[in-house]
Amino acid sequence: MTRFPHDEFAKGCFESLLSPLGIVQTSLKIGSEVREIDVYFQPNSQLQPIPDLGLLGQLAITNVVFEPFRNALDLLGNLKVILEARETIDPEERELVMQLSPLYLEKIRAAEQAAEARGEARMLVRLLNRRLGEVPDRFVAQIQQLTVPQLEELGEALLDFTSVADLEGWLSQNRV
Repeated sequence: MTRFPHDEFAKGCFESLLSPLGIVQTSLKIGSEVREIDVYFQPNSQLQPIPDLGLLGQLAITNVVFEPFRNALDLLGNLKVILEARETIDPEERELVMQLSPLYLEKIRAAEQAAEARGEARMLVRLLNRRLGEVPDRFVAQIQQLTVPQLEELGEALLDFTSVADLEGWLSQNRV
């Protein structure tokens, strides 16, 4: 039992979602020191990814450790601490951290890039609305699909736009 209600809530959610798929252990004690994993999951051997659960369903096809947090974190900073600490943990735990680290780094970087692109797209739409009037939804949808370099190019190009037709022309020439 943890001191924080949000931890118990998160553990309960993981247990409810994952128990039909495999073995779920909450508050699992590990190692020779006093350490505890919030949720450790072992899948059934024949389990396939479950699309309805999104990333959780993809993670649930292998043994996985979940550590829920209630506050926003510096995820890369925390992962760096974990990676630096791997020299002080026993070999079995080190192997687990080494297996999970690249996955988390890749997911964190991808999420950061996606957030950056969404933010740039929102800002460009606001600037385009201010410069050209209300931009039609079909163009907003196209802008949201652009890569970060394309969004940067559009940011420069919009300075020369005088009508929505200019935006339409730019989008037709710079589609992914």
